[in-house]
Amino acid sequence: MKGRAMDQDLDPNLQHWQDRGDSLQWVIGSLTALLDSIPT
Repeated sequence: MKGRAMDQDLDPNLQHWQDRGDSLQWVIGSLTALLDSIPT
């Protein structure tokens, strides 16, 4: 994954929030795809 090496310099708390942000984006993307697949 690009940019991960630089993340080592960040404090663990910031890294934790970045990981949560990645998960949140994944959830939002999945929900959006799910809603798009439902016929209206």
